[in-house]
Amino acid sequence: MKALTTTLISLMVLGLWGTALAQGGAGRPNFHTGNKLRVTFRNDGRLAGGEEITAEWPVATGHEYLDVAYPVVAVTVGGSQQVPAFQPVAAYAPTGDGTVAMSHRPETWPGNWPDRPADWAGQWNGYFGKGQLTADQESIYALEDPSLGLRLVVRGWQWSHYLAQDMFFLHYELQNVGNTSFDEVAVGFFARPLPGGDGDNRLVFDPSRSQVVAIDRDNVGHGRGFARVAGDWSPVGQFAVALLETPGNPTDGIDNDGDGMIDESRFDGIDNDGDWRAFTDLDSSGTWNEGEPLNDDVGADGVAGTGDEGEGDGLPTPGEPNFDAADVDESDQIGLTSLAAFSANGFSATAAWDALTPDRFDAPGGAAEVVLGSGTVPLAPGQSIRFSVVIFCSESDIDRQRNEAIIDRILEDDYRFPVAPPPPEVTAVPQNNAVTLYWDTRAEAWPGFEGYKIYRSTDPGFNDVYTVTDDKGHLIYSEPIATIDLSDGVKGLFPAHAFGFRYFLGKDSGLLHRFTDTDVLNGRTYYYAVVAYTQGELDTLTGRHNYPTESTRSIVVTARGEIITDVNTRVVVPTVESVGYNPPEYTIEHSQGVSTGEITVEIVDRTRIRDAVYEITFDSVGNQVVYSLRDITDPGQVITRIDSSQNYSAPDALNENDPLVDGFRVYLFNDSLAWDSVNTVWKVGESNWTIRLDVNNNLGPAEPEPVDYEVRFGEMGIDTALFVTPIPVPFQVWNVTENVKENILVLDQNGDGEWSSGEPIFVVEGNTLQTFRPVHWTITLSAPEDSTIASVPPQNGDVAFIPTRKPFNVTDVYTLITHRAKVDATLDKSVLDQIKVVPNPYVVSSRLEQSPLYTGGEWEHRLQFIHLPRQCTIRIYNLRGFLIDVIEHNSDIDNGTEWWDLRAGPNGKNVAFGMYIYHVDAPGIGEKIGRFAIIR
Repeated sequence: MKALTTTLISLMVLGLWGTALAQGGAGRPNFHTGNKLRVTFRNDGRLAGGEEITAEWPVATGHEYLDVAYPVVAVTVGGSQQVPAFQPVAAYAPTGDGTVAMSHRPETWPGNWPDRPADWAGQWNGYFGKGQLTADQESIYALEDPSLGLRLVVRGWQWSHYLAQDMFFLHYELQNVGNTSFDEVAVGFFARPLPGGDGDNRLVFDPSRSQVVAIDRDNVGHGRGFARVAGDWSPVGQFAVALLETPGNPTDGIDNDGDGMIDESRFDGIDNDGDWRAFTDLDSSGTWNEGEPLNDDVGADGVAGTGDEGEGDGLPTPGEPNFDAADVDESDQIGLTSLAAFSANGFSATAAWDALTPDRFDAPGGAAEVVLGSGTVPLAPGQSIRFSVVIFCSESDIDRQRNEAIIDRILEDDYRFPVAPPPPEVTAVPQNNAVTLYWDTRAEAWPGFEGYKIYRSTDPGFNDVYTVTDDKGHLIYSEPIATIDLSDGVKGLFPAHAFGFRYFLGKDSGLLHRFTDTDVLNGRTYYYAVVAYTQGELDTLTGRHNYPTESTRSIVVTARGEIITDVNTRVVVPTVESVGYNPPEYTIEHSQGVSTGEITVEIVDRTRIRDAVYEITFDSVGNQVVYSLRDITDPGQVITRIDSSQNYSAPDALNENDPLVDGFRVYLFNDSLAWDSVNTVWKVGESNWTIRLDVNNNLGPAEPEPVDYEVRFGEMGIDTALFVTPIPVPFQVWNVTENVKENILVLDQNGDGEWSSGEPIFVVEGNTLQTFRPVHWTITLSAPEDSTIASVPPQNGDVAFIPTRKPFNVTDVYTLITHRAKVDATLDKSVLDQIKVVPNPYVVSSRLEQSPLYTGGEWEHRLQFIHLPRQCTIRIYNLRGFLIDVIEHNSDIDNGTEWWDLRAGPNGKNVAFGMYIYHVDAPGIGEKIGRFAIIR
């Protein structure tokens, strides 16, 4: 009954009863999951769980800290006190079912934002401008009372930063969109804290912080009956709610907030506190020029570089940082003016004005719910008032004080705090005792991007890897299984610590975009997250460092056991393949050309490999030879997969800049044109003379060619070399790549009129002394320098082979043929001997099973049959021969596993302990009989 009463009260205060529910919009749960505090909220203004937990901390534990909370607004019109009848504004979300627009889910955004210009379509409705994120995860919706002309725009903010991971911010803007002037407006925030989930709380009011802290009296928490079963748990943390920003009064002639300014306003077009910074005029021209820092002078959309109204004009423009609406300090805030405390279900709509009465301060110690209030201020047509709230959880008094320090910084900086790169989009591929993850590069355009961290957990909240503590023993950070970072010299620990914790920046590993985890167990459920992180910024002058931060890692488990992942989180169960499984394969053929470069293929996602034919070709763009990959499986419909790429891999690393193609990635290792000394050899004969190939510019600029040579020895005079006097020589030089005999020039260094050991042989273009240039290569054949070694000169019939390393060029064509994974067409009955039951025996429970927290409230008892063929029937009998259950297995080739829930038939009772017989019937293959035990 408690939850129903809560719903009735909140809807009455917000004026929503009947209206929103009739629209079918209010009441649908939405989730903020940007950090360790999961918050359930509705588009009617409430933080309210209903079937879900309203505020769960840490996430995915079932630990509850709040029953319900919502804003309270009251106004006076002509001496009449009224409570606005707010209802959701449908234009802020396209679905019409109560789904709220959230920054990380573009599908929840409307086609056009109702309060923004048309060019904001497709961009996030940011507090600081078009597409600008204030936090790592944001929400926005609006409530409106058309009769009073009041609109309440609600924003939710969560930072994933480890210093702000326990808090959730709410920002409210009450807009007078009508024609009525309100003499008095009071606002507030109602909350019924519930740390421990059982209501045995003590509330402590801290007037210096406009804050109420709720502490569980017996330090033991309990799971709610209609939520996921959490059982008893301890210790219970603290829950706090604080009113942060409060309405300003710009007309009373009083310095309400004690900041030295009187009647400052966020809507007067004046930079009241003088902190707005114009562009830096480096050339003293009086106008902004390309390359000059814009600072705060970024224009009305809040985004630098768009050239919109006010950008670079040297004057503050509404919408720019540190000015008017975007500057909290430019409001003459009146602060907290009331604290009303009530017993459970004691607050109602009729008490709204009474609860918000200025100077009412109740002692909340034994109360169950409170209203933090601020008022009153006037509100004229076209004007707005703003207020904000934070709720947060802490382990102890010290931890709470540290959270408070972070909250103070966020407020002082106008809700600015380090925002992480967007999370990469991740794909997970389950394998036999392994999981492969791969992801895109979207995060790498983020300023300060440094790398990726990979987390693996056996619970969706990643709590089992949340093990790193601060200097007081409070949990502050999770331990990743891998860190992958740029090779940029930024490595080791961040120079500054936060509460004794220093962030690990990596070790210059170089970027990769795939990772294979082999430390896993088949059949066990794993939760993965790949997050992008920043390198942080050190501020040695003020000490207000921007510590490194990493993107969100959200996995929501609803009360019904539904799992909702984000783009960078995945739920994976590794499994053995079907018997007879053959992995995908590929072949590469150098169909045309002479390059010695190497092309390799990495199969990343075996499930996407298909039977296909691809062609890799090359083209010349300026000085660069680029390559393209085309799918030519159907010659009538050639598809270009990679077009004119310059992304060759370094000799000692894989360059992953090119995207994955049909589950694989190609790597091209180009060669530079050079002598291939390794493969140079006396192809015929027993000569021990050394062979060299060089580029020699002594006779003019050399132009080496990508060809291989043979020096073929015969009778003296078989060829004539150019020199001042032509020199007969006992060899010919052949270009074997093109099957052409080359012109040569011999430098007769000893003047004996013959070619001798060590005298260079120049491969030249022309056949006269006037036309021989350019020189292509220089060949040197030399007798051993060691006089103790007998020289064995080349003889008639000897051949020296001299190859070169050749880069890719436009004549090269490679054919890549891929073959999808397959199962052997015919299988011998013996393959069924591989079938096993895991675990066997089954004793009470298994590591493969999940907690009821993640399955909708019941323990998941199960075992698995592995190494099954694709199609088979499994029959389970007791020792008396009674049929207990029948399981039809029909899977793809990547999954040779079938689960049994230890029940007698569909939706049957749990089976008794004992010995059981199983019979596997695989059509076309054979049968297998085995046994397993269940021990309770």
